[in-house]
Amino acid sequence: MDELDDTMDMSLEDPSIHEVNRSPALLTYQLMEETSKRKRELLVDSNGYRYAVKRRLKSTVHWHCTVRPKVNLCGATVVQTPASESFRPGPKAHNHSSDPGAAVVEKIKKRVIETATKEVFKSASVIVNEVSILVERDSG
Repeated sequence: MDELDDTMDMSLEDPSIHEVNRSPALLTYQLMEETSKRKRELLVDSNGYRYAVKRRLKSTVHWHCTVRPKVNLCGATVVQTPASESFRPGPKAHNHSSDPGAAVVEKIKKRVIETATKEVFKSASVIVNEVSILVERDSG
């Protein structure tokens, strides 16, 4: 019975508190050429969010999140300074979850479309499988 009492006493003790490192991870951006539905540039960040060009000015490019439903659109933005090749997130946060594999998905989509237009008699499933293997090999 003593063993049971000791076990119960131990289970009621306060858990130890651990320090959590809250430093933000380095956010990186990748420009994807002709990967949008309209063959325009797409910007993908390392968290998996996608951005489309909102406006181009002389010294900056303003990007907005591609999640744009009629209700509750995402107001997240990024400002790019091409001269210094830098990206700065805007003041608003995303109001939706990210897609961590977004960059890989965009690469696969672009290569599938390119391959399908060249090899019109090849099965779509075969093209997707071949491209997926190639992109995985290139990324790994």
